[in-house]
Amino acid sequence: MKWYEPLYTGDGIRRRAAHIRERLDAGKVSPDHFLITFAAGRDDYLDVISTNYLFQESVRRTLPPVVGIAKDKGEAMGIVVRITEECYRETGDADLKRWLLDRGHITGV
Repeated sequence: MKWYEPLYTGDGIRRRAAHIRERLDAGKVSPDHFLITFAAGRDDYLDVISTNYLFQESVRRTLPPVVGIAKDKGEAMGIVVRITEECYRETGDADLKRWLLDRGHITGV
C-alpha cells in the first residue's frame, strides 16, 4: 500500500494508527475502520472507503495512496473537512491533491 506522509489520523484512532497501518501493509485487513485516499477518478478530490473493502484483492491492488485513517465514517468525514479547510485557508482554492503533495510525500509500494 502507498501512504501519504504525514498521515492524517482521527482522535479516536490516533494511538492505534501505526498498528493498523502495519497490519494493512502486511496484507491483513483491520475491519471496520475507514481510509481517506486520493480519489481514483479526480485529481483534486478525496475518497472515504471502509477497510472492509480491502478483503477484495482488486480493491487492495488498485487503492490510491492513503491520506488518513479514521475509526468511523463520521471521523473520516471530519478529516476530509479539516484537510479541505486547511487547503483553502492556505491557497484560496481546493486543489487538495496538489496541496497535499506540496506539503508531504508518498511512501510504500
